[in-house]
Amino acid sequence: METFINRSGLTTGTIEGLQALGAINNINTTMKKLKRIVPFVIVVLTMTMTNCRKDVSLPSSEFEKLFGQWEWQNSSGGYGGVTLTPATTGHNKTIEFEKNGIYKYYEDGKRKEKSKYSFSEGTSIYSNESPIFINFTKTGLLDFHNTSHSTMVEFGGQDTLILSDNMYDGYCSMYVRK
Repeated sequence: METFINRSGLTTGTIEGLQALGAINNINTTMKKLKRIVPFVIVVLTMTMTNCRKDVSLPSSEFEKLFGQWEWQNSSGGYGGVTLTPATTGHNKTIEFEKNGIYKYYEDGKRKEKSKYSFSEGTSIYSNESPIFINFTKTGLLDFHNTSHSTMVEFGGQDTLILSDNMYDGYCSMYVRK
């Protein structure tokens, strides 16, 4: 068996040992190159993912005022024609619409839900009009069943948002800008 002395002064017993040492040196060189490349790749991916974040498509410029936070004032409807308020339920509710198509639902200051929303045109059961609907994915916001849900959207000026179920005995909820 031939004995060789490597750079660090240690002896290795075979040519295979020297070849393994060469492979380790190659791995070390590759790792040094990766350490220089990885930060660059992370920056490029971050920039790409940020730029791919698309704003929701609005049905008209009027819907720009939807963005932001809205504080729940009341909901009325249902089989018994009840009116619910923060005082009667013991809960303060807030919804937030972001430009990127994400909405958030808060109850008593704690976020309960975060999901996507989109717009569509539909037919109202109350009139021959074709109102704009907000389509929520997986929501317990107005339907209390935690499923996808669409609701008609109207504005009462700049600071009032009205969301109405498009069904008999549905609820109509009013929010004011927070």
